[in-house]
Amino acid sequence: MGRTVRIFIAMMLFSLIAVSVPVSAEPSEIIPICEIQGDGFSSPYVGETLTAGGIVHTDLEESWKSGFFMQDEDCDEDPTTSDGIYVYLGVKGDVVDSGDYVEVSGTVQEYYGLTELSASRKNVAVLSRGNRLPAAIDLAPLFNNDASRVYFESVEGMFVKVDQALTV
Repeated sequence: MGRTVRIFIAMMLFSLIAVSVPVSAEPSEIIPICEIQGDGFSSPYVGETLTAGGIVHTDLEESWKSGFFMQDEDCDEDPTTSDGIYVYLGVKGDVVDSGDYVEVSGTVQEYYGLTELSASRKNVAVLSRGNRLPAAIDLAPLFNNDASRVYFESVEGMFVKVDQALTV
């Protein structure tokens, strides 16, 4: 075998070895949910892939919704930003339970006005289980169309309660 052929083969083997060696990635920076939500009607991070953490308060993985809601109760004190977000997994499966503290890496998207993280099951890390759920926010919408739209955006994805439901 000629010298050129041996060098070529050696270079090919080296490149295969170099490609197959796992590279350790830096841990993803955790972006607070309230920052992902922002204070407007859509996220400033739409289309970006990022990591967020929070307590799962509603597990819908086994339903047709294929996901869950999580909330970072200590996110900020800004009433115009939501501390909750929906995580869309796209497939049914049992990954999380209510009360799990999770970190999720996914792509931020708006789905019919709902900010969500679209993630695969493998990008959901359960860090602890059995945590206290976030305190439920009293749902008290305003009866002005524009003001109620702003209000509902500020509690989007959060754990809420209704003391007296009204039917009209």
